[in-house]
Amino acid sequence: MSSLLLLSGDLVWGLRMAITRIATEQVTVVLLDRAAAAARPGHTDAEAVAAAVAAGATVVAHDDALRRRGIRQVAEGIGVVDLDRITDLLVEGADQVAWL
Repeated sequence: MSSLLLLSGDLVWGLRMAITRIATEQVTVVLLDRAAAAARPGHTDAEAVAAAVAAGATVVAHDDALRRRGIRQVAEGIGVVDLDRITDLLVEGADQVAWL
């Protein structure tokens, strides 16, 4: 089973949920809107993002959200995806989807 978590608001809570799900399923976390700022090295929530990556979650950030915030470099372990890839993940890549 696989889960897709779209995070735009309560980032830390969503990442904790991702970590608890990793034991039983594959988890992909997409950082959208304000949550994309946490992909920046040194962000106050970077530790929570790193914990999700270390636990085995795939973490990606929306390229346009990063661009709007002037973020050119993301922390280690975080991928950058465009809206087409996010759509692919929604349509064919997940058994469960949650937008938090």
